[in-house]
Amino acid sequence: MVSRMAKPEEVLVVENDQGEVVREFMKDTDSINLYKNMRETLVYLTHLDYADTERIMTEKLHNQVNGTEWSWKNLNTLCWAIGSISGAMHEEDEKRFLVTVIKVRRPPMDK
Repeated sequence: MVSRMAKPEEVLVVENDQGEVVREFMKDTDSINLYKNMRETLVYLTHLDYADTERIMTEKLHNQVNGTEWSWKNLNTLCWAIGSISGAMHEEDEKRFLVTVIKVRRPPMDK
């Protein structure tokens, strides 16, 4: 499911005719409904076994970084999946997981 995560609702920040900065929501009802259903499922799965969800997402992130599964599509779906489970873990577990996600680096290239 992580590899097939739907795109969440897009929000653009734009300046309106009065010069005010406002949010503009892009509507794609089918896509938004699919994202909401997938997000709800991932949240339930995270509640059942947060360690497994974290392991799967961390593994996929490492595969992005080391190039074995690299693509913009894979990176986007992984980011959407990670964002969709925000708040589904205990606060300390989520903080640790996010630090792990942020710290992942590309390995040095051989010369």
